[in-house]
Amino acid sequence: MLGISRKKTGWIGIDVGTSHVKVAQVVESNKRWHLAAAAIVPRSLVWDHAQSGKYNETRDEIATAADLRRYLVGKNAAAVLPMTICQTHQVDGALSLATNQQGKLRQLVEAATCQTAEHLQCAAWHAETLDQGTSPVKTNVISVPQVWTDNLAQEISSLGWNCRTIDAAPLALARAVSLALSRKSKDIWAALDWGYSQATICVVQNRRAVYVRPLKDCGFKHILQAITSELDIDHNQAVQLFEEHDLSAAEGDQRAQVILASISGPLAKLEFEIRRTMSHLQTQRRQIVPQGVYMFGGG
Repeated sequence: MLGISRKKTGWIGIDVGTSHVKVAQVVESNKRWHLAAAAIVPRSLVWDHAQSGKYNETRDEIATAADLRRYLVGKNAAAVLPMTICQTHQVDGALSLATNQQGKLRQLVEAATCQTAEHLQCAAWHAETLDQGTSPVKTNVISVPQVWTDNLAQEISSLGWNCRTIDAAPLALARAVSLALSRKSKDIWAALDWGYSQATICVVQNRRAVYVRPLKDCGFKHILQAITSELDIDHNQAVQLFEEHDLSAAEGDQRAQVILASISGPLAKLEFEIRRTMSHLQTQRRQIVPQGVYMFGGG
């Protein structure tokens, strides 16, 4: 007897980046997830000043990606904002996440930054819990200007989709890493989100982003800037070089070797920050030292 294959379709996912907007949807079949549709749309103008507090529109890029609508199923959507406009903090102690009051979270952010947080939208999740035997218990708090969440939700709704949630990038990265692991896996991995404006590293344990750290001055834009400066070409030509040459197999490819030489500085900076992060974990948080790294983002 032939069994009937049951399929489960995920929400429409929208990754709002500072240089590109990505839209995708996955389908679960036979207990495995498969990419059903995807689009990557470059911005007409890169967000170089995303932290200025002013909202930068995304509707046109999402609308362009929505041309895939005939391949997308349903109207429920979830979005992720870039880490460059977010702030993350880790506080000692456990919050009651069942109540998760915005007022309490804003107070924690204000205590950490000595700045008002009235304009921020906040979320929190436990980093290390009592059943892991850690002391003290820690909680992660992430915040983003509410003008961004409100406007993005409105833009998504104007395209006919239901914006069910605007997620924090660390939580999305943790779920992405978990999809690559077996359901019973207890392994600890890191996720490196090499975004255009900012690189962020997260440690994932028990499907949770237990540690989050932005890597200073390590965004992928520094790689492109090094190429444009060293080779005297423009941004689009630098991107084209990456598309045409495999830098992981540069031997025998003279142009690839030239590209590698031109980006040695930014790569060394990225390596230094990753090693610095791992050194900190080895000395301060040995219970969450990752065994490897999954890479995400434009890089």
